[in-house]
Amino acid sequence: MTSRWKLQLAAVVAASAWSLTACSGADSEPPEDAETSNSSPAEETATAAQYASIVAKNSNLNDVLNEMQGCDWFSGGSLDPDPALIACRAGLTTMSYASLSLSSNLNTASDPAAPDYIGQPPAELMALVASTTEAAENLADASGRASDAKCAYSGAGKCGSLRSETFKAMGPMERELAAWAPYL
Repeated sequence: MTSRWKLQLAAVVAASAWSLTACSGADSEPPEDAETSNSSPAEETATAAQYASIVAKNSNLNDVLNEMQGCDWFSGGSLDPDPALIACRAGLTTMSYASLSLSSNLNTASDPAAPDYIGQPPAELMALVASTTEAAENLADASGRASDAKCAYSGAGKCGSLRSETFKAMGPMERELAAWAPYL
């Protein structure tokens, strides 16, 4: 991971930390037997609803993915079919940050050292959380590289393959978000 991505990830983690506060139940009273509990944070399991709320709070990613379907991914010109529009050009960067935010939120939710730790995913969601995190990381990486290379403006040169990688990463992300529907 490049230092630029590390800085972006740190910024996204800091900016999205508040979104997990509600998931962790920080506003609720601790249970009466909290002092007698012998479980360590590493043994805690979060609920399906807590993990689903993380995905729900990142619903803007689904909106961006839907909007980006209408972009001109395979031409040598701008991503926007109409050069007077900027939705696709701006959407490339938005998609990068939104997918980075989702993967960061899911990763910190299960990290006992993170301030936003809520517990490990329940067994029924373990595979879905892992595959969603992977899809979000892949999309963040692909769209971030395409955005950094200014591929929203032109598909020439290396941008043809960067755009293609981004487009290919969108499908798995859409499928992962759709798989959360029963929990939302």
